[in-house]
Amino acid sequence: MNYFIVSKSLDDSSLEYLGGILSSIMDLSEGKIHNLSSDSEAEIAGMKIEIRQCQPKVIISLGAEASRVLDENFKYINSSRGKLSAYNNEGFTTKMVITYSPKFLLVSDANMEKYGPVFLQDLEYAVKYVKGELVDITKKNLQYAKTYADFKEYFDQCLKDAKLPAYDIETNAKDTRSAAFRIIGYSLAPNSDTGIYVIKESLEYKMSDEDWEKCVNLTKEYISSRKVLVHNIMYERPSTLNEWGVNITNFEDSLIKSRLLLGGKTGAGLKQQCAKNLGYPDWDTDLHVYLTCLGTLRDKLKPTPMGKVREDYAILKEQGFASLLDVYTKKVNLYTETLEKCKGLEPELISKEDKVVLEKGSLDNREGAVKEALETLAELIGNYYDNPAEILELAAKEAINLIDIQHEGIIPYSSVPMNIITKYGALDSIGTQDLNDYLDRRIEKD
Repeated sequence: MNYFIVSKSLDDSSLEYLGGILSSIMDLSEGKIHNLSSDSEAEIAGMKIEIRQCQPKVIISLGAEASRVLDENFKYINSSRGKLSAYNNEGFTTKMVITYSPKFLLVSDANMEKYGPVFLQDLEYAVKYVKGELVDITKKNLQYAKTYADFKEYFDQCLKDAKLPAYDIETNAKDTRSAAFRIIGYSLAPNSDTGIYVIKESLEYKMSDEDWEKCVNLTKEYISSRKVLVHNIMYERPSTLNEWGVNITNFEDSLIKSRLLLGGKTGAGLKQQCAKNLGYPDWDTDLHVYLTCLGTLRDKLKPTPMGKVREDYAILKEQGFASLLDVYTKKVNLYTETLEKCKGLEPELISKEDKVVLEKGSLDNREGAVKEALETLAELIGNYYDNPAEILELAAKEAINLIDIQHEGIIPYSSVPMNIITKYGALDSIGTQDLNDYLDRRIEKD
């Protein structure tokens, strides 16, 4: 069996909708839908036995309720959906794809409009996996260069004789026509198997000016002497011209091909196309989480509308990341303990100190958002560094800096820890190669 689809408490309209979607993308004779009706241990145990007997190539879990039954570590749909995860059932192992429940989509037109296309994309992802059409990015040879020597070695071995290298830049998010615009990193890929990301600066690292100049000069000569592959020449060209004085005139653009095949519809972005057509995961998820959290600190800790400096801003600036998180945690714990202690007491029996704590309450919405951002950053950085405390304090200083300079808008990659950037830094150019190969096959076929 190819597909074992698990849902929880779907009504007739949800099952009808699901059947229609599934029949449009897969052979239903190759799959089975198990719609759990309760949380009874007997029913769940029976379903698990059925899974072991069927031994499906992939399990598709619809919604949070079904996902909690299948994975005890499951937390949220949005962070779990649209990718392959491992499923283990008493020795039988297979892959699982989590997505939304049809019942959730049918709650409102807004839900259907926002999440319906994502639901379909997740199902198509599972089908592509069964058919062997997914690109496994874990097998890519992803390199990065911190020095000119790193880049030159890779250049001589892999790039020098490439017929159509892919080129992608990362910037400081300023307008390409602005004098403040800067390229802070770029990637090159000779083919879809390997690529390199050249990093100028990150939160904790800055390449020497001498090495950066050497890397840029070699790259300028390289992309001026051959055809290059890009995804969106309307950005890469003016950016490269403004910063390096190189006008890219000999190019191939996979964005143009994507738009041609879409027939004017939206969704031609590199990550959208790689996810939809090649099964790529969103390789920038952790980067987006980091930038969102840093943006929360910037926006929630800046002065009040009246210009007053916030107390938690001062703590972060003077005492650091760990101290502010500790202050928030103690405040929450104190309120929770006091609330429990005073439960059921007559007002006159509650001490003045406890009344003060209860009147102040726990964290307000702003403080709660900051605490959540701090906790998320601590968990994220801990996944990338053996000594996360040092990086977390640098992130705190960066948040303070963004506030002090009254920064608004997109946060640049130079504010991001190096290990988060370099993990998949080269994948933009490698993905462009993979996507271009796919689009060429589609165009030839159609």
